Amino acid sequence: MERKQALVDVVTFSSEQSIDIKVLELVATGRGSMNAIIGDADQRFALFHQSIDWTRVVVATQNEVPVGFLAYKYNKKGPYAPSFRRFNEVFSVWTGWYRFLIFYLVEYFSTGNAFYVYGIKVQPNRRRQGIASRMLDHVESLANTTSLPYIELDVSDTNTAGLELYKKRGYRVVKSLDLSFLPTIFNFTKVHVMRKSLSKTLL
Repeated sequence: MERKQALVDVVTFSSEQSIDIKVLELVATGRGSMNAIIGDADQRFALFHQSIDWTRVVVATQNEVPVGFLAYKYNKKGPYAPSFRRFNEVFSVWTGWYRFLIFYLVEYFSTGNAFYVYGIKVQPNRRRQGIASRMLDHVESLANTTSLPYIELDVSDTNTAGLELYKKRGYRVVKSLDLSFLPTIFNFTKVHVMRKSLSKTLL
């Protein structure tokens, strides 16, 4: 049976704004694609909930209930910035240091001359209702007001629905990275870097 497209509101935040606990839980637990490094949902919440830059996050809601979020990087500043001390507190001194190192190496290499979509998550029971597209509409409009030439994102080879969506929206694969030598870090073996040129909007 075909699902009806949802009526979706996209919510943005300021750095001083108080955050609803349901929104905080959704965003702080992230997508889990690096769970071997940043842990399960409870560990991710403990790691991130006090270190989120909310100006780099948009949340999709239906009837005021959060159903998805999109996080992005701009000017090399992303949504999550947990400290070395926090990694040690959540995990241990023995494992916290290498988790911290790998996390920030991935952060470093995912920056560049682009407006970067850090991650998209839609609750499983709300998928295929246009929610991801609604958030991308908002963030692409925001990206078009910058001086950057393109918007960029990564998608794993196992995320066929995401790959199909991005291609329909005009993203193209510019390179593919083989991660099969890191089987314990990621739950996929290849990631595609996709890019879409920005058409400038005058303010």
